[in-house]
Amino acid sequence: MRADEVRQLAHTEESYWWHRGRQRIVKRVLARYVAPGSRILDVGCGPGGTTEAYTGDNHVLAVDASPESVRHAHERGLAVASMDAAHLGVRPGACDAVVSLDLIEHVADDVGALREMYETLRPGGVLIVTVPAYQFLWSAHDDAVGHLRRYTRGGLLRVAREAGFEVVLGAYAMSSILPAAMAVRLAERLRPRRGEPAARFIRLPGAVNGALERIIGLGPMPLRFVPIPFGLSIVLVARRPVAATRAGEAGGAPPRAEHAEEPRSPELVARSALHG
Repeated sequence: MRADEVRQLAHTEESYWWHRGRQRIVKRVLARYVAPGSRILDVGCGPGGTTEAYTGDNHVLAVDASPESVRHAHERGLAVASMDAAHLGVRPGACDAVVSLDLIEHVADDVGALREMYETLRPGGVLIVTVPAYQFLWSAHDDAVGHLRRYTRGGLLRVAREAGFEVVLGAYAMSSILPAAMAVRLAERLRPRRGEPAARFIRLPGAVNGALERIIGLGPMPLRFVPIPFGLSIVLVARRPVAATRAGEAGGAPPRAEHAEEPRSPELVARSALHG
């Protein structure tokens, strides 16, 4: 992601309805699937606003390949390191959970990135991923932020399973705003594009911003009762199998890593998880 887009994100993710709504979703998913006090690796943390929002009692190490993102996350007081998702320098089996929000669509080898995340998890550890949905919704926003693809639910689940994970939940989210998003993307395509593509965050009145945050923050938990087959985003919860299969067997899971001792603070997470 370009440095100017990172700076814009840093100024919007604490208040903009889309980011705030996604934070609500992530916190609900974490509360359901990850125990308090867990060791969490946040891969592709960006400026760190969402990481800060869900940290709570957890021991979180945030990583990102963008120097601008790392700088902003550090200024928030997060334990942060510069790492590429394709080459995570984290001790195998060191983490109880990995969170990677809207990241793998930026990576050429998405299966390889998920395999790297797999290696950092202890057996039984949880992966939480979000990605943008539907290639037909591609727009200047995707170009501006460096997306390589958008996903369907089935496509995302196939990628996770190829990386060796057991899928726990795969669900569309932000379903209520999909029609409006489709209309906006169609209108953009009817207008000639001028200049360099840029992400657009339309400033809204406070009441409207708050209402949209609450509406999109409802997913994806209702889906365990009534599956909704569409949405603007996809949420994946997957698990590293407790009994990992040998490489080449069904599921293709990498070899099992040993469980690491539990660090007592974010600083210890960073110190003990990094190689060297």
